[in-house]
Amino acid sequence: MATTLLVPARAPDGTVQVAVVSSGAPGLRIDDRAVVDETRSLGRITAREVALAPDEVRPFLAGGDRGSRALYDRAALASACDSLGVGAAMLDATVEYAGVRAQFGRPIGSFQAVKHACADMFVELTIARRLVSEALSAPVDGSPESCRAVSAAKASAAAARVRGLEIEQIVDHAVRFLEAARFAETQGDINPVSDRDFRRSPGSEG
Repeated sequence: MATTLLVPARAPDGTVQVAVVSSGAPGLRIDDRAVVDETRSLGRITAREVALAPDEVRPFLAGGDRGSRALYDRAALASACDSLGVGAAMLDATVEYAGVRAQFGRPIGSFQAVKHACADMFVELTIARRLVSEALSAPVDGSPESCRAVSAAKASAAAARVRGLEIEQIVDHAVRFLEAARFAETQGDINPVSDRDFRRSPGSEG
């Protein structure tokens, strides 16, 4: 966790300043936020009556309120880029795995439930990539137009990242279902599994 924080604050005269605050300063509260990526830590910062020395307050030379909004949007856009990259990496890994993991003499990626999930993910990533590119191509200056572009990019990229997690669950289900079906077949309990069998199994899609 960071030991020093840069916190935007409004001075008594109404101008936007940046406070350089120790993470353990009295009056500063940091609440952990739940995250999917456990290699990272995120938190919500709340500051109430935090005492600052004069040299701990710096002027924010980026256009006042609009500048602070631009700073927020740039952070949101960075998060969108990160989510887009994670989603793309998850799709690539899933497609590669589905192409080499085989059951009943065929890759699990040949089953429609897995193919459809990967195709849906590809579509969502394509849309997210377009929105992120459009947000990056325009100045992130805190204007209403910029805010809308960044918000759309972040929402779409975050949804694509969540979709990547769902794909992993679908593929995991496919592996479990096919392994169970394979075991049952070896015991003489069922006939070889088909696309139709898998699509109608609980929790599958297609």
